Amino acid sequence: MDAPYSSTGSSTGRDTVGDDLTSPARLARSILSCPTEVEFVIDGVSHPLADDTDLPLQDHAGVPTFSCTPNGALARAGQEGRPVVVTVRSAMRSAEMDLRGTQLALAGRLRSTGPEYCECCDEVRDRLVIDLEMIRLRECADLDSELGRTASGSAEARRTDIAVEAFLDPAHHLNPGYLQRAVDHANHSHQEELRRAVAGRTNSRLRHVVGVRLANLTARSVEVQWITADGGNRTVVRFPSPATTPEQLGEALRRALHPGLC
Repeated sequence: MDAPYSSTGSSTGRDTVGDDLTSPARLARSILSCPTEVEFVIDGVSHPLADDTDLPLQDHAGVPTFSCTPNGALARAGQEGRPVVVTVRSAMRSAEMDLRGTQLALAGRLRSTGPEYCECCDEVRDRLVIDLEMIRLRECADLDSELGRTASGSAEARRTDIAVEAFLDPAHHLNPGYLQRAVDHANHSHQEELRRAVAGRTNSRLRHVVGVRLANLTARSVEVQWITADGGNRTVVRFPSPATTPEQLGEALRRALHPGLC
């Protein structure tokens, strides 16, 4: 956006997942994109995380992807194509409902795709993916109520099996979980870039912009909230056209806010 930011009222301080979650496949993809805890059970491997206590799981177009220590237990399991079950706990939240108790179970086979360089840890790691065979969503009681279903109290009543084809649907690439993770990353890791963006667009000195946060990110727009000595402000920045892929969304954010955002 070329025009300066303009205040549209004080900040509400509310983050939302910003999208519809009534589709089980979309909810499942959102959990994969925004996990808080991941557990592995690998056939024939007693302690799969012995060499990798911190294992970032990523959603690459619906394919669970992660990197691990070369020659470790996980790396060997990937080279051998061992069966695996991964349980993913949701980190998603919204003003309307808390989805952090919802779980996703993914079953399939590990597959090594070769070494890759990790910029975060400045070392070469092995890249693994899971070739999915089964996907099961275990929803919390609050979500059952929110979606208009009757919670019977039994665990079986809250389990939904999802077809792999539906889970991999490109329509879910920009899911609410991905949008929340993108906002969290920008707010936590790019505060300097966000402050500079607001300072430039409002013709303010950088030191006068105390803090900035993004909220309510969608494929069409993002809300920018910032604090100065005069109080809180907010505005909605609309993109020239809706993003349809994570790459397009990243480019829209860089164009609208700061080229240093990633």
